[in-house]
Amino acid sequence: MSMESEGHVSFTASELASTQALVLVIDHVDANRDALCGALRGAGMLVIDTHGGVTGMTALRERHPDIIILNLDIPDLIGLDVLRRIVRTTSVPVLTLSAHTDLATTLTALNTGASGFVPLPAAPAELVARTRAQLRRMPSGSEVLRVENLELRPSKRLASCDGRPLPLTALEFDLLVFLARKPRRIFTRDEIARQVWGQDVRCGGNTIDVHVASLRAKLSAAGAANPVRTVRGIGYGLNIQTLDQRGA
Repeated sequence: MSMESEGHVSFTASELASTQALVLVIDHVDANRDALCGALRGAGMLVIDTHGGVTGMTALRERHPDIIILNLDIPDLIGLDVLRRIVRTTSVPVLTLSAHTDLATTLTALNTGASGFVPLPAAPAELVARTRAQLRRMPSGSEVLRVENLELRPSKRLASCDGRPLPLTALEFDLLVFLARKPRRIFTRDEIARQVWGQDVRCGGNTIDVHVASLRAKLSAAGAANPVRTVRGIGYGLNIQTLDQRGA
């Protein structure tokens, strides 16, 4: 069982050797956090149980979880600031929670880089189901996608350009992998929202456009061949000259 003390998170040897999904929970409400962590463990997942942004970020650096559940209402650090720090440093998907259920809060979280948003209160069983849904979208195996001078390793959530790592957020990475798996096809914004964000996420306004623009800017800055293209009035796809898609 994980324990936290003065910002340090430790695990037993059996936990470190496990192949189970590792979930980082950052939530300051003890009763809610305990119920959620118990439900996640009951569903067969390993859990890092933290109560605030400081210990949560420490656990992220030390334990490299598969997915993060973040309550945006944590008091020690502004929840959106924690989310920004996470997406700047890792491509791990982040499921955000908040008692503020207005559409503006939802869209702000998604535009900041969250993979999903759940209004509170929410039953632990629902959060477990949403966590599983996020994990199912994560690839497994040794698949390698190569698009021009980009290389994507979905199972390891790694992206590189000419051998140099690309600092993509979780959603940017998922978006690029989604487009790379279906080359030369143009996807509507609704198709992208359903497949990358999930059917239960409300993507409004220019959410898709913001993430595509950010992805394109990062690819251009890294010297990539800028494969993301816009087809006005339809959506987005890859501008492919050569595509090498195989296992490695």
